[in-house]
Amino acid sequence: MARPELTELARTALRLGPVNIARVAVYRGLRKAGAYKVRQPVTGVIELAGFAGGETLEPLDVVGSDAIIEAAARLAEGKMDYFGSLRVDAGSPPNWFHDPYRQAECRDRTSHWSQLADFGGGDIKVIWEPSRFRWSLLLVQAYLASGDLRHIETANAWVADWQKQNPVNAGPNWMCGQETSIRLLHVLLADALLRKHASSRSPLDEFIAAHCERIAATTSYAIAQDNNHSISEAVALYAGGDWLARNSRDDGVRGRHYRMTGTRMLERQVAKLVLPDGTFSQFSVNYHRLMLDTLSLVEYWRRENELPDFSEDFYASARKATTWLLRAVDAGSGDAPNVGANDGAHLYQLCEAPYRDFRPTLQLSAALFLGKRAVTEHGPWDAAFTWLGIERPDAVVEPERVSFHEQGGFTFLRHSALDSMLLCRSSGRRFRPGQADALHVDAWYNGDNIARDAGTYSYAADPGVLRYYKGTASHNTIQFDDRDQMRGIGRFLFADWLECDDVAADATDGIARWCAAYTDYEGCRHERRVEETADGWRVTDRVSGPFSTAVLRWRLHPGWQWELREGGVFAAGLGIALEPSRPFLSVELEDGRESRHYLEETRLPVLTATVSAGDCEIVSTFRMAQG
Repeated sequence: MARPELTELARTALRLGPVNIARVAVYRGLRKAGAYKVRQPVTGVIELAGFAGGETLEPLDVVGSDAIIEAAARLAEGKMDYFGSLRVDAGSPPNWFHDPYRQAECRDRTSHWSQLADFGGGDIKVIWEPSRFRWSLLLVQAYLASGDLRHIETANAWVADWQKQNPVNAGPNWMCGQETSIRLLHVLLADALLRKHASSRSPLDEFIAAHCERIAATTSYAIAQDNNHSISEAVALYAGGDWLARNSRDDGVRGRHYRMTGTRMLERQVAKLVLPDGTFSQFSVNYHRLMLDTLSLVEYWRRENELPDFSEDFYASARKATTWLLRAVDAGSGDAPNVGANDGAHLYQLCEAPYRDFRPTLQLSAALFLGKRAVTEHGPWDAAFTWLGIERPDAVVEPERVSFHEQGGFTFLRHSALDSMLLCRSSGRRFRPGQADALHVDAWYNGDNIARDAGTYSYAADPGVLRYYKGTASHNTIQFDDRDQMRGIGRFLFADWLECDDVAADATDGIARWCAAYTDYEGCRHERRVEETADGWRVTDRVSGPFSTAVLRWRLHPGWQWELREGGVFAAGLGIALEPSRPFLSVELEDGRESRHYLEETRLPVLTATVSAGDCEIVSTFRMAQG
C-alpha cells in the first residue's frame, strides 16, 4: 500500500488542527518527563467509600425490574457480561486485571498510570471494562427494586476490593481520563437513585474527589481528540464537582471549581463536536448513542439538583443529535446500522435491554430534549421515567421519509410502502474519518439488516485485521485495485481525506432518492445514485479513472439462505439483481467477517462483482416481497 507523501501528511496535520496537535504533544511530553507522576503521585487506598443502604425497603415497582434483579444475582455469583456479548466467570469481586479473552493478566498494577503503555499486552479495553462500574448502578437498582440488602452488600464489597486493588493513580485503571469519568458517573448515578428512592447519603467524598482530580489533570488531551472523551470528562467534572460542592465539608470550594470547569468545557465541546445537522464528530452510530446517553445524564443531574439551564445552543445541539439517532434506528427491532467505530460502549443504562437495542437511549433523550416519546408502545425503555422521576410524554416523534445530514455525511431513507430503511454514507467535512466507508449503503427490511457494515472488532488487533475492519473492503461500496479509499497513517488515522461532491437527497413525487460521488487520491471516481422502486431500491454505481479492477460488494445478512444465480443473489422474499454495462470479470459469493459486538467476530456471505479497467455502470436492484 502506497505511503502518503509529506505534503499530504502536512495537509492532514493541518486538518486535525495545530492546536489539537500541540495539546497531544504537550500531554505526551509531560507524561514522558514524569510530570504527572510528580503532580499526581500514587496516594494509597481510598477509605470509607461505598453505598448507603442499611434497611430493607419496600420494592420499587419499575418495568423490567425482574431482569435487573436476575442480572444482579448473576453478578453476585461472579458472572459478568463484557461488551454486551461475552458472559464470563469473573469472580465476586472480580479480578480487576484479568483478560478473559486471552486468559492473561495485566502484570503491572502498581506503577503510576503515566508510566504504562497504551497498547501493551493485549486490548486494554478488556481490563477497563469491569472497572467502568456499570455493575454498581445495576446492583443499586436491584436493591431498590427488591428491597434485598444483599445487593448493596455485594456492591460495597466490590467497591472496597476495587479500591484496595487500585490505589489512586496506580495501575491501568487510572490511565485514561474518560475511563475514570465513566466510573465516576456510574457511581454518581447510583448514589442519585439511592438518594431519590431511599433517602440515603453515601460516603463517597474521597472517591469522588480523587476521580475529579485525576480527570482535571488531562482535560486538554481529551479536548484534542475531538470525540467522546471531552464530553464524558466535562460531565464527570460537572456532576462530581456539584456533588462535592453540596456534600463535602472539605472540598466544597474545589467542587464548585470543578462544576464551573465542567460547565464551560461541556458547552464548548458540544458546540464543536455536534454538527449543525446533528451528526456527531466520530461518524459512528454507537458513539452517537454514548454521546446522547452522556448528555441525558447531565441534563437529568441539572434538573434534579435545580441547577441553572445550559445554553440554548446546548439544547439545540441535543435536539438535533436526538433526531439524528431517531432516524438511524429501526423502529421495530430497536437495532441500528453498525456504521463507524463500535467499541462496545453501553453506559448509564437503566434497563436490561440488549446491547444493540437503541430504544432506551432514544426514549429518554427524546423526552428530555424533544418533550416527546421516541417509542409508542410501553416496554423496558420506559424504565428510566420511573427511576429518574421524569414524566412520560404524551406526544410521539413523527417519522420522516428522507433525513439529509450533508455536513456529517449521512442520509436516512425510508420506503413509502415497505418496512425498509437505508443509511447512505457520503463524507463528513470537518472531522477526521474513522473508516474508509464513503458511499456505503446499509439496507434494512422488516427489521433485518440485509446489507450491512462489518463493524470494528478491536482497536488493538493486528494491522491486517485493523485494516480490514476500517477499510473499504468491509463496506457496501466500490473498491479500486484492492486499496482503501484513503491511505492509512498509524492505528486510527487516514491521510487523503475524501471530499464527496454532488451530494443530494429528496423525496420528489413521493420517491426517496440520494446521490453522492468522490474522486480519490489516485484519480479514480465513484458515483452512486439510490432510488426507491415499487418493490425495493435501485442502486446505480458509475466508476471511471485509472484503475485495473473495481469490486462492488454487498455484505449480506448471515441468517438468510442466499443463493448465487446468474444475475445476482436471491433468498426467500428478497433478491439483489446485478446489471453491468459491460460483462463482469467475476461474480462470487465469498466468505466475509463482521463484528456486531466488540471483540466478537462472526462470518457472513459477501456478494462481490468485479469489473476490469474502463468506465462502467452497475445497477443493483433490491427486490423485496411485500406483506
